[in-house]
Amino acid sequence: MDFAGKQTVLEFLDKAGVYLPRLCAFPGLQNDADCNVCIVEINGKLELACKVKPADGMSINTETESVLDARKKAFGKILSHHPHICLVCDQREGCDRLTCTYGIPIQERCCNLFEVCEIRKLTDYIGIDESTSKFSNPGHEIIRNRLFFYNPNLCVGCQRCVAVCQSIPKANVWLMKDVGNRKIASIKAENFKDSGCVFCGACVLVCPAGAININEGKASAAWIKRAEEKLSLEKQSLPPVKSLELTGKNIENIPEISGVYILYNGSGEIVKIKGEINLKEALKAEIGNAERFSYEQAELYSSRENELLSGFMKRYGRMPGDDEMDDLF
Repeated sequence: MDFAGKQTVLEFLDKAGVYLPRLCAFPGLQNDADCNVCIVEINGKLELACKVKPADGMSINTETESVLDARKKAFGKILSHHPHICLVCDQREGCDRLTCTYGIPIQERCCNLFEVCEIRKLTDYIGIDESTSKFSNPGHEIIRNRLFFYNPNLCVGCQRCVAVCQSIPKANVWLMKDVGNRKIASIKAENFKDSGCVFCGACVLVCPAGAININEGKASAAWIKRAEEKLSLEKQSLPPVKSLELTGKNIENIPEISGVYILYNGSGEIVKIKGEINLKEALKAEIGNAERFSYEQAELYSSRENELLSGFMKRYGRMPGDDEMDDLF
């Protein structure tokens, strides 16, 4: 194996095309946090892939029983400080997160990024340990400005905001502070302006938990879209999408049902979300327009399409496949 230029086992596995869950690690950033999610077994010993350098003769296992158990427990500790009741709800699909059948207080529910949430994707991949504590909202004050806000109650302590802010010239807004037996992100003054924020949007783009999020409205959506284009941050490695190659053979196996399909390009990025009364026929017409697809059955397919599009728009400030936002404003 060639280890040239690979600083950690995690980076080596990424290069080799082997997905490994991670939370604090983000491509291109120097982060000394310890989420303990990227745990692997090296030569029979549990290690963090982001801390160990690869070497000849290493035996690396990513899916042993001990690894999966340790990873789930580590992630459970993180989830105990973040809303997760919606992640295990039997009615999570199609829920608007505004009204709750089970009467869960809104402060304990997942946020409006639910459909594109990185924490949700990791939860679906890792699972939730039985020992995971129920989330209780600490009641920290939300810090707002005209473009985005920071909700400390959602912070998972990954330190990505600190790491990315330190990489931006003239920006050094974020720090970590002790709260009880854990650390959460904080800004250096009472507001973002006095903390020296240059409003570049980097912290919003790297936050995995919705703690740093844009405000509702076109101005914030346009701002984060421009920030994404200007900063050109690397893409986080996410759990593999359960998708199929967009071919006639694969589409033939799909029943003629109503629902929503999602199209992906060769990089795994979403390029289209569409609800249709007949998924099979609609997907046949899409052959050649994307590389892969996924789908879900939904009788109220138009409503489900709107939910998925809304979640995407809130997270990325644009519609799937759109390179230009000017026509929206």
